Amino acid sequence: IGVTGVQTCALPILDPETFKVLNIVAVTDGGRPITNLNELEYIDGYVYANVYTTPYILKIDPQNGIVNGRLVFENMLQPSEIIPNRTDVLNGIAYDSSTHHFFITGKRWPWMFEVKMN
Repeated sequence: IGVTGVQTCALPILDPETFKVLNIVAVTDGGRPITNLNELEYIDGYVYANVYTTPYILKIDPQNGIVNGRLVFENMLQPSEIIPNRTDVLNGIAYDSSTHHFFITGKRWPWMFEVKMN
């Protein structure tokens, strides 16, 4: 899996050697299609993706596209750290497989947060 972008509601499943699209899996949550997937990470058999313009990171089963977990990152910044018309939404996730920690940030955020999930 290797495509990210706004206005995406499907995961392309790619051949890791040729990058040929093998399948396209629609992403749904409770039967409703999900749009605006962004910043995808493949971790331990699941795809984690933030939903652009929201504080959510979804845990998606790439076999069927069903969302089976939602991480909420509301109020990550203090009001004094938000610059009006500049500081933007959650928009960055990365994963360190050696520590099993996520790194979370946003567009023009002054901080990056290291998060351990249980």
